[in-house]
Amino acid sequence: PKQTGPTKKDMFNAATHIQRYIRGFLIRKRFERLKRKCVWLGSTYNKMVKDYKGMLRKCQLRHGVDRPKTPFSIQDMMEYLEMRRRYESVFDKKAFGSELEVIELESFFKECDMYPSASEIDEAIDVVFHGQQVKRGLLKPEVMELVFYIYTPKATGLPNNRQSTWLNPIIDGVEAKKLIGSEYVEKAPLEVCAKLVIESRRERREKERKEKDQKLTDDLAQMKAKRDEEAAEKKKVVIVTPEEAKQAASRKQ
Repeated sequence: PKQTGPTKKDMFNAATHIQRYIRGFLIRKRFERLKRKCVWLGSTYNKMVKDYKGMLRKCQLRHGVDRPKTPFSIQDMMEYLEMRRRYESVFDKKAFGSELEVIELESFFKECDMYPSASEIDEAIDVVFHGQQVKRGLLKPEVMELVFYIYTPKATGLPNNRQSTWLNPIIDGVEAKKLIGSEYVEKAPLEVCAKLVIESRRERREKERKEKDQKLTDDLAQMKAKRDEEAAEKKKVVIVTPEEAKQAASRKQ
């Protein structure tokens, strides 16, 4: 029978045109949304993109990347703008005279629902200010650099090398302090913890007692061996020839 309708080539060309127009439409919409967000944050699109790429470059250089790369992604930039807007709103609430004191950094991070350790904050200050002592309040751009040095944006491509410590544990990349008071965290059974500590201390005391007894036994054995050796020396018989006896007697006279 005679074939009717569009051919496979026509179908392929139609699908290509549809995808091209739809994808272009969606990308243009995302760009428009991104530009509106930049204007809503009190800036322009070009200025915000320049600031975004500059921040990524600084983060990479400060973390030891020799050749920083700043590929542009609409999704990554949207996440960056959202985080920055949240951090800046907390800064505006806590700052006095457009400055934030260094001693208030910990409370600033806590209000942003971030819990870096004191050593991480000190390291960030040392890197951002090139080892110089900070004797004034911190401006908003400086605080943003501190934040993004500790919590590097996803677009930098840097691995999460934050160290988990006893005072600031990190579980699967999530700070454990965020989960304090959460309904998803079960209360720790203190009886089990107390039993573990008691058993550990008991084992430690038992080990120390055994080591002390072993040392005492070794010392007694050494003392006994020394006494036996001295007694054997005293009982040792010395054979003297008549000539040696005469010489010894003459020396005594």
